[in-house]
Amino acid sequence: MKAIYDILENVLDSSKDMLILVDAECQVIYVNQSMQRMLFDYYGKYLNKGEDYRSILLDEYKDTFSD
Repeated sequence: MKAIYDILENVLDSSKDMLILVDAECQVIYVNQSMQRMLFDYYGKYLNKGEDYRSILLDEYKDTFSD
């Protein structure tokens, strides 16, 4: 299973598209390198696994993801 995860991670990280995978509770499962670079350039921080995705949203969009 680890080998499959490693292959998937390599494929996602090689993408120039910005990708974030989140679960039903908006917790980050995965962020690829392109997205991490954009987040750092825009917000000056990275988004880590387990963090709430909504923490990076602009205030006017946070209601879209509220419970």
